[in-house]
Amino acid sequence: MSILQFQKELNYPIYLKVDEEQFYPEILSHLEHLGFSKLEDMDDLDFRASLLTTPNARLLHIREASNIVARQIDEALDSDRFGKESLIAQEGYKVYRFSKQAMMVFSYAAVDWEMACFNDFGQNQADITDFNIIINRYLSYALAPLGAIGFWGSLKDNELYLSKKDESIGEVIYFDITKKIIIDGQKIEKFKPRLNIIKLDHYVQRETPIRSKEELLGLLTLGTSYMELGHNTAVRQILSALVQFVQGVIRPTEVKKHVASA
Repeated sequence: MSILQFQKELNYPIYLKVDEEQFYPEILSHLEHLGFSKLEDMDDLDFRASLLTTPNARLLHIREASNIVARQIDEALDSDRFGKESLIAQEGYKVYRFSKQAMMVFSYAAVDWEMACFNDFGQNQADITDFNIIINRYLSYALAPLGAIGFWGSLKDNELYLSKKDESIGEVIYFDITKKIIIDGQKIEKFKPRLNIIKLDHYVQRETPIRSKEELLGLLTLGTSYMELGHNTAVRQILSALVQFVQGVIRPTEVKKHVASA
């Protein structure tokens, strides 16, 4: 059994608990790529006591799905026609489901969250995007009360290129407005002046700045990795604060291609 912490050096109280014997050996390296570090020589009692006294601490237990839960993950639902992901509110908790892959049960009133998946979770290269999306959904929910918000995309030269989740291979750039830092997987950077948020567009002919704060807020809202955004006041406040730090730009798609090939 392994316990991993997200961005340990930043002291985020965000953890995963994984029994490697239920999964393939590479699962830990995939999690490390997303910013987790394995905690060595962890005393369960001391760790548990620390969790219960730390505000906004979360521990996600990743387990192999039972037969009953496996059927729930695999069964066809009406919501599947809108995409692989769904979020259902129950009394006192929520259920996140990624069709054919995993199911997570969580509540902001609880420290312990549960995820059930199959023992080949993320093993196949074709499923890495799904693996990243699912883990980043957990991170997006867990980090929100700590003042951090994530966006699907990539970071280059003080510019965040927004993209769809599949186009970003499910990887997320996190902005912590409290610590004034940007988290890109295993990399951590400070906020820099004139950070640009880039939206690529096939139909525009030249680069255009987004001058309206309301338009920029709408762009960020569409790009965030937090599902059910409209029901979380804290996340909306984070986005409103972030608008004050960044600049929005609509850029022709061909410009990005030219930069990448230069």
